[in-house]
Amino acid sequence: MKRYGVSTHPAMYWAIALTVALVFVLDLQTRIGVATWILYVVPMVLCFRVAQGWLPFVVASLCTVLVVIDWFASPAGITGEIAKINRGLGLVVIWVAAAMAYTNIQLRHRLRRDDWIRTARTRIGEAVLGEQSLPRLADRVLKVLIEHLGAEAGAMYAANATGAYVRVGALGVPADDAAPLSVKPGEGLVGRAVTTRKPVCINDLPADYLKISSGLGSRGPHALLISPLNIDDTVHGVLELGYLHSTNDSDLELLDAISEPIAMAIRTGVLRRERENLLQETQAQAEELQAQQEELRVANEELMSQSAQLKESQARLETQQAELEQTNVQLQEHAERMRQHATDLAAAKRETELKVIELSRANRYKSEFLANMSHELRTPLNSSLILAKLLAD
Repeated sequence: MKRYGVSTHPAMYWAIALTVALVFVLDLQTRIGVATWILYVVPMVLCFRVAQGWLPFVVASLCTVLVVIDWFASPAGITGEIAKINRGLGLVVIWVAAAMAYTNIQLRHRLRRDDWIRTARTRIGEAVLGEQSLPRLADRVLKVLIEHLGAEAGAMYAANATGAYVRVGALGVPADDAAPLSVKPGEGLVGRAVTTRKPVCINDLPADYLKISSGLGSRGPHALLISPLNIDDTVHGVLELGYLHSTNDSDLELLDAISEPIAMAIRTGVLRRERENLLQETQAQAEELQAQQEELRVANEELMSQSAQLKESQARLETQQAELEQTNVQLQEHAERMRQHATDLAAAKRETELKVIELSRANRYKSEFLANMSHELRTPLNSSLILAKLLAD
């Protein structure tokens, strides 16, 4: 379904104008008292098919003027008083028909607008149905809105954890567009819509405000419509639509009608994204815990292996300690024997020293004896030598 609008085929205007003119000409040709003016009901009935509510009253006013003109310009007929009453009743019928036509037009417009909005809500409900990411949600919603509202470009913002509103999707906007990707409440038109929680509609935009691009070129929009997406007094997102034509009240009604389901979808998408982030963090933590558990298991196995080695080492140490104790006993016994031997050696040394002293003393005595004996023997020997020499001589 395209954008809702009120329009009437030009043939209907021509039919109403020709009918009014034909009835006027016929009434001019008939005498006063002939109810030719009743045919003015035909253009009033045709007014039931037009789209403008003001047209039946314009046609009724024109018919009223023509009935008065016919009163003065038509040929004389029956009594004028009766003709005045008939024409008065005719005017009442014409204005009643005009009122009925106006009511019918308004009712038809309301029913068509309600059906248009209901269809849009249905399509938006289908677009936001299911689990999907925020960029995909924005793409599907903007496609439906651009088709229904006749917009040429659009963008959707979603609230994040910091309180700012980040652009999650755009259609018909150039890639090098200078529009901000993140908006804080109260900042710019989008921020004003967030703060006031009311739509912002601006017509006759400057040429350099925004560019709507296509494969053949780009140009600036004529009108801009910004609508907050709020639920439970909380704005969860903002829609921004650009038009090459002016907006109307039905666009605001449609955006107000679809605000709640889109806001719920955005809130669900944000919660889903937070849940996915938490799930990823949980998975990462679980993997880290699993890795830590694996490391602990390996460390535990190493500790158990080291414990077994320590037990073996302890057993060997206990064996070595027993051997050392036995060796120590043997060493003590050997040390005792060595001490005893050392005592014996010391005693033998003392005895040796005494013997050495006695031997030294004996040698001294011997030396003295020999010295004395040598002296004693030298004198007789000298005498004997001298005697021998004398005897030889």
